[in-house]
Amino acid sequence: MTKSCFLHIGTTKTGTSAIQATLDVNRDLFNRYDYHIISNSVREGNSDYKLVLAHKMEWKYPIKDISLNLLGIYDKEDKLKFNEATISSYEAEILNSHSSNLIISCEQYSYRIMQEPHLLSRTLKFLAGLGYQTKIVVYLRSQVDWILSDYMQNTKDGGIKSLNKFVYDLLSEEAYLYNLHHLVGLIRRFTDNYILRPYTSKSLNSGDSIFDFLENVLMLTADQCSSIVIPDSKYSNSLKPSKEGISDILEFNRTYRKENPGHYELNRKLVLGLILKSINTEPLVLSEETKAHVMQTYSAGNKELSSIYSQLSNLSA
Repeated sequence: MTKSCFLHIGTTKTGTSAIQATLDVNRDLFNRYDYHIISNSVREGNSDYKLVLAHKMEWKYPIKDISLNLLGIYDKEDKLKFNEATISSYEAEILNSHSSNLIISCEQYSYRIMQEPHLLSRTLKFLAGLGYQTKIVVYLRSQVDWILSDYMQNTKDGGIKSLNKFVYDLLSEEAYLYNLHHLVGLIRRFTDNYILRPYTSKSLNSGDSIFDFLENVLMLTADQCSSIVIPDSKYSNSLKPSKEGISDILEFNRTYRKENPGHYELNRKLVLGLILKSINTEPLVLSEETKAHVMQTYSAGNKELSSIYSQLSNLSA
């Protein structure tokens, strides 16, 4: 029997969390549809981030990586033990699955393979060893919208940079992380079995990314989709700060939050209040100059992608 794995790798800010939450709350239904989702006891959450980390081998020690540090991993010995335990637990669960299809999802793949490409080949080899033909699934978003969304998230998480400084620093230091042409090239380097889907303003505004994944990736029927429960709106309709809201949050981050860094839940609620207070005011957008700078940075690669893949016309718009 041919077994298939859908390896959903993001990218970030393309509805990945909403898709993962939907898969999680409907896992019994997906089992009936012949799709297995790794248990949360193995994953420790909605995402398969531990499998990503287990297949990433290039580290400087002691490790300074928040995902591993939160798991208590800093040195090489602990990392090797983590690798072995994680891969073993995934292997045991996958081998015990009676489903023909497997879904693995983590947006960390999209940016960590930019840093270490063979991370992807290790995951593909691991799944092939368990008898799975893997199809990589990735959603691609215009860098202008993507970077703006990342800035909003950064500010909500405590960032203090202005929008222009955030963008120009990012393009000076980490522009490669948003290079979709390079990302697709890395995917094609290791496999020709992949699905590229556009993430557009329509997806963002209506939450259609969930149904796009169900209908155009998993190929579920309309009847099957109608039975699926869409989780709480906190996953699919995250609030976006306005221009005024960002100014208030930046001031909050520079003063109260700086002096009270450990009050995570309180800080989150206070930031939410600042967003709601200005929800209907002028939206936050990139200046025309900054927008042009972002577009110029990625123009050549985006044009080539949109010329090869008609569904990616959003990248050259």
